[in-house]
Amino acid sequence: MIVQAYAPIFHVTQLEAALDFYVGTLGCRETFRVGSYAGLELGPLRLHLAARDEVAGEHRPIGGGSLYIFCDSVEALFEHLAASGATLLRRPEDSHYGMREMAIADPDGNMLVFGMEMP
Repeated sequence: MIVQAYAPIFHVTQLEAALDFYVGTLGCRETFRVGSYAGLELGPLRLHLAARDEVAGEHRPIGGGSLYIFCDSVEALFEHLAASGATLLRRPEDSHYGMREMAIADPDGNMLVFGMEMP
């Protein structure tokens, strides 16, 4: 088997509000939508969003997801997201394990951590 890609699924309250954030604020591209389920791409990253009505029978918590995204400029991204009004969880900081990181939350509380290797 050769894995070609993967797409984490974030459970959200309202698909439209989540799409406003991911497309409008983060710059993702919506690739498909089926009912209250949508696919997004941001460069090589794929992410799926599922509104509560699409996960009937599954009792996954809304906002319980987290995703670590490697990027080339934490500082520039932080400035963009701070100006856009995103919910900032952690300002850029150096870690003891060699990464410079920052974190935000989407409208439902799913956490996105952005990191880059420190020089």
